[in-house]
Amino acid sequence: LELGRLYTISSMGQQRITLLSKAHELRGDDPEVLKYLAIAHVDAHYQYKTALKLMNRYVRIRPQDSFGHFYRGYLQFMENQTKDAIISFKKGLEKDPGSIYGLSKLARAYLERAHISDKKYVAEIITKLEKIAPDHIRLNWLKSDFSN
Repeated sequence: LELGRLYTISSMGQQRITLLSKAHELRGDDPEVLKYLAIAHVDAHYQYKTALKLMNRYVRIRPQDSFGHFYRGYLQFMENQTKDAIISFKKGLEKDPGSIYGLSKLARAYLERAHISDKKYVAEIITKLEKIAPDHIRLNWLKSDFSN
């Protein structure tokens, strides 16, 4: 697990998946193994479906962890499951309401869904982000996308 984790955070290619897969064999649904194996599958091969299965298990084990909800939302978004992504981002924000990542990803999901009523939510998120992170790059990207 530790080598797989280190390889994952340092982007050490296929070796991380091999090590983490072995850790998964040995430890079953250890939440840390699930988390880093999901990240490795996306980082190495853009395997969103595989990573989403792992993150679903991670969230069942650690429902209190905002990271799990945010990353699952990202994976759902990448798989065009926008409605589910919005739900996941909102659950993550229940745990960590000031998360710049969670807020900006939720706004992007609303923009993708493109319901007229969603524009109000995006505007509210932009206002909140302006208060907590006025110079953050994610806010600038969001403003640019919102104005288009």
